[in-house]
Amino acid sequence: MVIPLAQEFSARYSNTVEESNDCTSNAHEMKQRVLVTSQQVSTCLVDLVALIHRIFLSLGCFSITKEELVHKIIMNNCDIIERREIEEQIELLEKLIPEWIFRKLAPCGDLLYSIRKESNLDSVCARLCNVGQDCHRGWSP
Repeated sequence: MVIPLAQEFSARYSNTVEESNDCTSNAHEMKQRVLVTSQQVSTCLVDLVALIHRIFLSLGCFSITKEELVHKIIMNNCDIIERREIEEQIELLEKLIPEWIFRKLAPCGDLLYSIRKESNLDSVCARLCNVGQDCHRGWSP
């Protein structure tokens, strides 16, 4: 999510040197937008982690098909209605916290998702919050 904003920043402000004052002001605004966006994404993902955790606990199982997981997330979250949005968020979770959620291919060809139940949910959520902070830390115009 930070990359498109950084590319937008580069494209908009690399043209002329005379706009340096405006560039500094706009760079600060851009950095603030990146900060707010990464915090919103972190909050959304933390909520999704808690929901996925509850789904696995309620089913009492170790694995669930991708289709069933997406369906249960839609059923339990009125804010999300698009399957693709949920699928993208789950894939993002896989990349950000692979030690907690992972997928495997079932013999029948279905994608199965699993979570490591021994993981401390608080530490998983804290890691997601830190990821949001790390995205903008060190990014400077």
